[in-house]
Amino acid sequence: DLLPLFSRVLTQSGAAGQDYVQIARRVAADTGGIGAAAQVQSLAAVEDFVQSFIVSGKALDRKLVPFVELLTDLIARLEIDPPRLKEIIAESATRLESSLANLGLQFAILLAQAKLTSEGALNDRLQGIRMLHVMRDLAKLGEDELGDVIAKLQTIRTTLFTQGALRIVVTCEESTVPQVRELLTKLVSALPESDVDGNAAPKPQPLDPTPEARTAPVPVAFNVRTFKTIRYTHPDAPALLVLANYLRDTFLHRELREKGGAYGGFAQASTGAGFFYLGSYRDPNVVRTYEVYDRAARWAIDSPIEPEALKEAILGACGDVDPLESPDIKGRREAVNRLTGFTLQERERFKQRLLQVTADDLTRVSSSYLAAGRGVQATVAGAELIAAAQKEHPGLFEVVAPV
Repeated sequence: DLLPLFSRVLTQSGAAGQDYVQIARRVAADTGGIGAAAQVQSLAAVEDFVQSFIVSGKALDRKLVPFVELLTDLIARLEIDPPRLKEIIAESATRLESSLANLGLQFAILLAQAKLTSEGALNDRLQGIRMLHVMRDLAKLGEDELGDVIAKLQTIRTTLFTQGALRIVVTCEESTVPQVRELLTKLVSALPESDVDGNAAPKPQPLDPTPEARTAPVPVAFNVRTFKTIRYTHPDAPALLVLANYLRDTFLHRELREKGGAYGGFAQASTGAGFFYLGSYRDPNVVRTYEVYDRAARWAIDSPIEPEALKEAILGACGDVDPLESPDIKGRREAVNRLTGFTLQERERFKQRLLQVTADDLTRVSSSYLAAGRGVQATVAGAELIAAAQKEHPGLFEVVAPV
């Protein structure tokens, strides 16, 4: 539960005898930015995932030496003092509370996914409502009560950053490789030799699948219904991606935005984690929106598929799977792809299947995964909207609690 906090602490604290201000000056002078984040990465072919902690940054070739020295100081010589940690916690908590209107959709999506899989439950802890609750609790602690938190954060650092656990990905000019190798060898040698513990932490259990609403200080609703589907390598995955684009641009746009007044209505297929979800963004409705979701799959099955809309949905899906990326992001993504089974061969096979998706395929996957599937639902909305929805449809939510 402290990994989201550690992500900020790692890049916003002092290190190697320097305070936060001095480290921040080094970051500004010698890099194009340094970031850190805990990530959950889906496997392409099986119902499983890998957990990792990513530290990333970029710098000009002429800044390579101070850049790697800075990275070394942060991961090997991090210094966390109570006053600075208190500031980081307060800033994080304030930012989260003031951004609830923007985080509503993210929280609803993650809460729904957490009800279906262990992977979803872990993502909710790292980026969802559980993360917000942890930050709120930490914000209540005084400086003199942060000693145990600091000890746990340093334990996280020494557990994550060991020679055996480190995997380094570099995107650079070929002529720079010898210097990079020499500098990174020094970085690795600054870390302890112990490898990661062979006993992996237990994976969290999915949350209760009952329909859930969370109240927040917002005047609108974020409504999500999520279905568990299949992984990337399954032959039906490309058709689900096309179906998401097709539903979004036709039925959902018309019913949720044009008729319902929502700022946005959409469908999305997460072909990596095997989710398909229907969502509304800044929506004045709750009950009506779930009624639209009830009709969506039936509409896709019973209504003739429009050839031009299908073509646009396929083109949109092609853009989703092959986005334009900067060299550093492309290099990082390729390393993750090799780790998780999203090989070049599998990606090419996926693209070929994508171009071959037919109207019959959309009808079939709508029937198999949406009409026959048991979706879970989660809403984040203002308290008045939730109360009105419960009055109109008493069984819509079994759990109602504040965000």
